[in-house]
Amino acid sequence: MESRQFISRRPADYWVLWSVTIGLVLLNAALIVVLLSVRAQVALATDEAAQVVGELKSSSISTTIDVDDEVAIDGSVPIETTIEGPIEASIPVNTTVSIPIEFPIVGVRTVRIPIQTTIPVDLRVDVPIDYDVPIKITVPIKLKVPVYVGFGDTEFGQALGEVQSFLRDLSVRLGGASE
Repeated sequence: MESRQFISRRPADYWVLWSVTIGLVLLNAALIVVLLSVRAQVALATDEAAQVVGELKSSSISTTIDVDDEVAIDGSVPIETTIEGPIEASIPVNTTVSIPIEFPIVGVRTVRIPIQTTIPVDLRVDVPIDYDVPIKITVPIKLKVPVYVGFGDTEFGQALGEVQSFLRDLSVRLGGASE
């Protein structure tokens, strides 16, 4: 009986305080359960996001580009070279040469010397060429260019790999499936 009296002797705010405390403990426990559930869902979502990023990294773009254009070329091509030119000929000489000669007693007399001969010529002559060849033309270009870009072979693919690793590590730290 004494214990009953002891319970009933407590003031009402004492019982309210204990009720609020127990309620808050239960609310915190429920909040912890919800947060653990959210953590598991976030771990699953980051694992799925890592898989999607991995699929994107291994994907590619494949298309064909039609090119229908004209390219105008207006310029010059410098040519600087040396060409060896052979000269092979026979030059006929048929002439008379007058040569003044001074004789001591008679004085200056002109002597006529007839020349009739053939001079053979066999030469190798270097001919330097330094010329700018002007070019002005329009070239039509019509073609189909196949283009294939694999993301894994690009810098974008490297960045996707880093994102995928980060998401997998985050998923493992959150308690998700390990690799």
